[in-house]
Amino acid sequence: MTRGDFQCESYTRCRYLSICLNKLFSRTLNLSNHLNIVMPKTENTCIRGCANVDMINKSIDQLKELQEDVTETCHLLSLTGNETRFKILFLIKNNNRLCVCDMSDILGISISAVSQQLSKLKKGGLLSNSKEGQTIYYSIAPNYTEKLDQLFIVHSSKIVTEAA
Repeated sequence: MTRGDFQCESYTRCRYLSICLNKLFSRTLNLSNHLNIVMPKTENTCIRGCANVDMINKSIDQLKELQEDVTETCHLLSLTGNETRFKILFLIKNNNRLCVCDMSDILGISISAVSQQLSKLKKGGLLSNSKEGQTIYYSIAPNYTEKLDQLFIVHSSKIVTEAA
């Protein structure tokens, strides 16, 4: 690295720091309006030597194409992020369908607590239910069966391995 390269790199880092500080101060303190200080408008820069524009554009396109899947996956993960709901889904998946009382007995929590979690899963579209007499059975909604299969494949294979 020559002395000239070092100065250029150093200048780029200082410029980047200056841009970040300008943005920080202008957003948090809104200096330009309150103190009549004119902040120079600068272009967003990065400290890297050069951008891989092809990779960046390809990644942007991929994210645009996957946006619907990303949204749906985030929805699924937000609903399964609770330990009780995760266990409920796992139990229903492995037993095809369960009633609230069975889940309450298995999980060792109140029927009310199970019902509250089932309500969230049903509102989220992950569960469907059917009524037989006065008993309501919950099952995995058809449009989430494959996604939950993928989510639980590690846990299911561990159970099968331990049982053998």
